[in-house]
Amino acid sequence: MDRPPRERAGSVGGADWPTPTSLVLIADRNFGVFSVAWCAYSQGHAVVVRMTEARAKRLTGGDLNTGNDRKVVWQPSRDDRRAHPELPASARIEGRLIVARPEGAEETLYLLTTLRQTAAEVVALYQERWQIETDLRSLKQQVRLETIPARSPDLVATELFIAVASYNPIRSVMAEAAEQIGIEPRRLSFSRSREAFWAFARAVANVDSSEKFEHHWRILIRSLSQSRLPNRPRRSAPRVVWHKPQSFPTRKVQKNNATKI
Repeated sequence: MDRPPRERAGSVGGADWPTPTSLVLIADRNFGVFSVAWCAYSQGHAVVVRMTEARAKRLTGGDLNTGNDRKVVWQPSRDDRRAHPELPASARIEGRLIVARPEGAEETLYLLTTLRQTAAEVVALYQERWQIETDLRSLKQQVRLETIPARSPDLVATELFIAVASYNPIRSVMAEAAEQIGIEPRRLSFSRSREAFWAFARAVANVDSSEKFEHHWRILIRSLSQSRLPNRPRRSAPRVVWHKPQSFPTRKVQKNNATKI
């Protein structure tokens, strides 16, 4: 659990791209399985994964009282090894299992983590996972990553790198504008901020003095501070499946009405 992170690099699009180290994998119950956690843990990264109640019971022997924070050793089950024969014989994750029910929550959280932070800090970190979901939505809709036309893995990875590289500067400027007016950065509209940022980039492309640059920068910050999102209170609702529209009618299977001769 205290192993140092490994320095790694990957080859993308014919070039060597540095890959981040010392990351924290935050995953919900769909990914709270040994193979996913081991993939990050074996690379030297920390994990915070939510487990199902049944899996947490097997890990602790049934002791799931709210407020528990105990050391555990997570080993792959027979099903895990059957589904992932590449797991080494010594595969195991040393960590802690935190059982918590945040204020206002309808469900109890069972969090397996390798972090050293307090249980309250780990729970608060997991609750920030929803911000990742909103970032992914922005990447898909605003940076147009919902459909990637590339066909090779290297080209797909290159497009992802470029999209994220163009997304992060806009979020950084939004954070600075939000700090100046004392609100959360996510209270600003990303699409409006993006348009203001590109207008700023075009305006300063040929500036020849720091005074002119600072002038355009102040205009950018003022424009972003005026891009607040309206208050849209939404009631919580159960998850439902949104069916994708189809351009072709549904085929109907007709019974065989052939006449016997």
